[in-house]
Amino acid sequence: MNSELGKYISIDKLKKIINYVYKEFKLPCWVVDNNGTIITSIGFSEICSNFHMTNMKCSSNCQKCYKHIIAELKNNNILYKKSTGILHKCDNGLFDIGVPIIINKRHIATLIAGQVLVGEMDKEYFRKQAIEFSFDEKEYLNAAHKVKTMPSESIETVIDMLLNLANLIKGSVFRIDNKKDIINVGKDIDEKSNQVKKKIVKGDINKDDIIDALEKNEFMVIYQPVVNTLTYAVESVEALVRWDSPKFGTINPGQFIDVAKKYELMSEIDKWMLKNICVQNSLWSYLGYKPINISLNISASTIKDESFFDIVNNYVMKSEVNLKTIQIEFSETETDNDFEAALNNINRLKEMGIKIVIDDFGKSYRFIKYIDRLKIDSIKIDKSFIDEVKDSKNKRKIFKNIIDIAHTNNVLVVAKGVEHTEVFDYLRFHKCDLVQGYTFSKEVYPERLDDILNAGVIYNTMN
Repeated sequence: MNSELGKYISIDKLKKIINYVYKEFKLPCWVVDNNGTIITSIGFSEICSNFHMTNMKCSSNCQKCYKHIIAELKNNNILYKKSTGILHKCDNGLFDIGVPIIINKRHIATLIAGQVLVGEMDKEYFRKQAIEFSFDEKEYLNAAHKVKTMPSESIETVIDMLLNLANLIKGSVFRIDNKKDIINVGKDIDEKSNQVKKKIVKGDINKDDIIDALEKNEFMVIYQPVVNTLTYAVESVEALVRWDSPKFGTINPGQFIDVAKKYELMSEIDKWMLKNICVQNSLWSYLGYKPINISLNISASTIKDESFFDIVNNYVMKSEVNLKTIQIEFSETETDNDFEAALNNINRLKEMGIKIVIDDFGKSYRFIKYIDRLKIDSIKIDKSFIDEVKDSKNKRKIFKNIIDIAHTNNVLVVAKGVEHTEVFDYLRFHKCDLVQGYTFSKEVYPERLDDILNAGVIYNTMN
């Protein structure tokens, strides 16, 4: 691939991504560099492949269309623009939908889907065009009739999908090589997290910054594997948010979550995350990986937000994601203020087929007495507890009781923040089911996680 994008993602992976768009929406899809040159494509409609591509003037119109989309995205300074996708009508009468591929804060290529009619076809327009370009009128109109027609309200769904896929491409921030080295899979996140433009202090980030980040698609999703203690198989991954801010650099949630909570924006971030992980899960399935559970930790405000259930019902169903591969995590401490309401909604999610996980177990133990009322699948023991379990007699006794109660109720136990081999060995010996932590893998971008999913297992990196 002779383009800057080739530094970040292989042509084969790019083809698979656009094939996914073609499969999901039955829309042709292509990627163009900033000169308007097509890097890769799939599914050009008959009206373009049989007519426009064989006529110099029509072909020129197509090039003008691509360049116009690129120019419009750039001229409106896409990084600071409220709408990050555009619908453009080409001179051939068909519409193209474009979104930018932004890497390292620069718009380096454009993902385009289209050759679509919005609303009813204007037969007279295509009849005149056939005459202008000396095409057989009947043949040309027949080709136009085969173009996919889409109502205007569906365009937003396509843009949403394209933005999520552009986000996945953005996640491939380092040059790909042929090594399947999973020992250092976490180093990319460390390097990116250090790329902060200025030191962030309290008060630097405000409500408008986060609202803009949501509108401009600046958040991104990374993943940390959760590993079976007996087989070393990757049983699931936890989705974690990062903010790729043009103003601040790449920043961790600890630097903006409090602001999001203060201004009641956590629900919007959680819904954005859910949409992204559904796209990612569906893409992994399309790429041939075995089904993998993806966990999303949601806030107390999201648990009580009725629109979150609408997102689950509508967006998840549209993505054809198996709900049994989605795990919703919530923290014990997050639900203190309105436990009964949270309990009802948690069980409601469970009834939809979603797996339920209690996170940060060990900071308090209130849910242990509700374990028979909660239809949960797993509990995640907090890192602060895990760090002390090997050397504290009291913590060891509590840990054994947690394991016994959980297993009696068919609940899996996950240990978080496992960073030392001797701790892992202790957890494994005492029948902890799953572990998550640097002993096996740090947080990784989707591109790097592909290697792990391909291998299916990941071994202790501390040996």
